[in-house]
Amino acid sequence: MLINLFLGLAFAATLGGVEFTETKTLTGKNLLLNGLGMREATIFKVDVYAAGLYLEKKNNNAQEILSNNETKYLEMFFVRDVGLDKIVETYQTSLDQVFADKELEARTAFLSKMKPMTKGKSMALMFTEKSVDVLFDGQSAGVIENPTFARGLLEVWLGQTPPNPGLKTGLLGI
Repeated sequence: MLINLFLGLAFAATLGGVEFTETKTLTGKNLLLNGLGMREATIFKVDVYAAGLYLEKKNNNAQEILSNNETKYLEMFFVRDVGLDKIVETYQTSLDQVFADKELEARTAFLSKMKPMTKGKSMALMFTEKSVDVLFDGQSAGVIENPTFARGLLEVWLGQTPPNPGLKTGLLGI
């Protein structure tokens, strides 16, 4: 899948020292920065990555975002190094909560695309009606063509059990 990504010069917001642009143009669609959140880990609330959620129309209703067929883009900039084992373990736990024992092939495909992240590097997910594209530093690592998985994967951040509540409310712009 070819992605036409245009980064504007105007920055909308900064979180954890990371600047997020106000808009992104992806596959011919203009997406707006909906909100920002920080992924925190452990009881000590260690910052892991700053995330920005881009939508076709701003929306603070998680269920509406999850159920519509619009393009969505979740961009994560890591503010610390995270090893591959920890990334896979964390995603596996979150995917287990969303899917239980379903969508195993898509889950395996997604996890196989993961790689260790270092401070300053980015990972992004572009959600369409039928797929999710996994990108590292703007380069596609592959597309998973599975509408159920694509819709469910975004539940990791916007569903009932987000990695941390502040991340979800931040992405929703609340």
